[in-house]
Amino acid sequence: MPLSAVRTALGLFVLSLAILAEGKIPRKAQATQSAMPARYRLRFVVREVRNGRTLQSHEYETYLIADSVASGLVTSIHTGTRAPLTGGPAGPPPGVPLQYSHTDVMIDLHDSRVESHHLFSNVRAEVTNVDVGAAAANGLAQPLIRQNTWNAAISVVVGTPTVIFSSDDGSYGRTTQLELTAIEAN
Repeated sequence: MPLSAVRTALGLFVLSLAILAEGKIPRKAQATQSAMPARYRLRFVVREVRNGRTLQSHEYETYLIADSVASGLVTSIHTGTRAPLTGGPAGPPPGVPLQYSHTDVMIDLHDSRVESHHLFSNVRAEVTNVDVGAAAANGLAQPLIRQNTWNAAISVVVGTPTVIFSSDDGSYGRTTQLELTAIEAN
């Protein structure tokens, strides 16, 4: 092994021992750590409310890097289920294919940034669900399909749960809400 390689290895070994002995991180590593962008956990709650009482709610979470606007990233949550539409208790008539309805939640955030303890983002959200109970209560053979679509630029205070979208269903007295809480995760 050449003498220069031995000197380099010995120098790195001595530097490592010095760092361990003092419990300090070299300045170059400290600069790298402080340059890391802040991470935020985004908690979305889809809630159905009637007369101020929550009928059901579902939570969805993802993470956001505070400078994702610079990198052009989109933060998304897409989840769903296909629910069969049977055509009644006996199912569809012979020869008629079974049809499906998609029940899903899709949330997309674009151009997100955090400034002065506020999260700013362009949010597009779609919530679709099937309500068999409301259909049966009103004598309908097929279930009701509720669909809410929202698209807006929003601002929320970090750490504060905020209803960013809300839609009333006038016929059945329900309100669908989308709540967002941004939580610093560093």
